[in-house]
Amino acid sequence: MDKKGFELSATFLVGLILGIILFSLGMIFVFRLLGGVDDIQVAGLPGYFETEAENCVERNEMVCVPKIKADLQTTKSESFGVIVNNIYGSARKFKLHVRFRGGITEQGEEINSVDISQWTFTDFSEVFLENNNYKIVEVPMRPPRGTLPGDYIFNVDVCFNANDNLSGKCSAGYPSLYGLTHQVTITVI
Repeated sequence: MDKKGFELSATFLVGLILGIILFSLGMIFVFRLLGGVDDIQVAGLPGYFETEAENCVERNEMVCVPKIKADLQTTKSESFGVIVNNIYGSARKFKLHVRFRGGITEQGEEINSVDISQWTFTDFSEVFLENNNYKIVEVPMRPPRGTLPGDYIFNVDVCFNANDNLSGKCSAGYPSLYGLTHQVTITVI
């Protein structure tokens, strides 16, 4: 009688442990499926961006954005590479500033504003560059769920910490525009 009770208890404990493990794995799967969609993912840049950066440096350009258009589905990410080439003459700190320019839906309706924090990072890390050095900064873009199909245009400005070019396009800590404003277009399909 005692042996049967022990076997029943052992079987129950093994079943309970397996049930807890399966339940935990199921919860992890559900949280990744539902929760991971809201995070903007840095997708990585293709290998040819290093060649594009070298070409930008050879042309002596301050800022280059080799890829300016992407077709994306909602909640899918793609990264644009912004090449910052410091030819200012001294070491500088640079910072990217991305803002919505405008858009148009497939039906021809104008889009005047979007929540930029749903599309990309609202605050990029500063980039410190010695004179005659460059860096490729990755700018991930992801249309949020519920975005209407159409073209969405974003301005990309590289700003730096000097007071010789106040443009109103940059933030207080980095008030000067470095190079020209570049635009990238996301076509939501």
